[in-house]
Amino acid sequence: MDAEILFPFEHIRPMQKEMMEKVKECLQDKKVLIAHAPTGLGKTAAALAPAIAFALKNNLRVFFLTSRHTQHHLCVETLRAIKKKFGIEIHAVDLIGKQQMCLQGVDGLPSSDFLEFCKKSIETRQCAYYEGTKQENGKPTIAAEQVVAELSALGPQHSEGIIRSCTKVGLCPYYTAELLAKKANVLIGDYFHLLHPNIREAFLKKLDTDLSRCIIILDEAH
Repeated sequence: MDAEILFPFEHIRPMQKEMMEKVKECLQDKKVLIAHAPTGLGKTAAALAPAIAFALKNNLRVFFLTSRHTQHHLCVETLRAIKKKFGIEIHAVDLIGKQQMCLQGVDGLPSSDFLEFCKKSIETRQCAYYEGTKQENGKPTIAAEQVVAELSALGPQHSEGIIRSCTKVGLCPYYTAELLAKKANVLIGDYFHLLHPNIREAFLKKLDTDLSRCIIILDEAH
């Protein structure tokens, strides 16, 4: 089972094994699985392990979508455990909201005001963090490419790790995360990344992919 499912831990609980087999079956048959299980079962690992194995084998991307920041952390830790146990390369990015990653000190702004502020700052080239990340032609700067390479080499990182790395060299964490996303085969995000039609369309376009090339895991889908 390990080679096919990439379960990262030593012991597999009976309900985890049953869930992983169901996930594997649904992936092969292109079906939807709705799983209801008690807290503490280990659903995150049971969902991710077969999904990642299938994605790597078939050149697909895995989206793990959740509204809880703690689940972002749990997902990253699970990915790290898979990488360590099996020695495989997993390129992952932990995505949170643009305002949450902004280094301009805009925590108190209403979201609509922030988006307008961000847009105008970029258009008028008044954001030093964006300028450090993107050239005028929209391509990444040398500094951004270097940070992306360093973060990719480190393996799955929490969003806080991306923010810290960008803060040190004056880059925009959000747009650096977008650069990481282009190379990632596992993307951890919020529901809106795929469930909001306009955001989904723009996001998938940036990744140069479509839903047919994605495996989607909705954490706490209820």
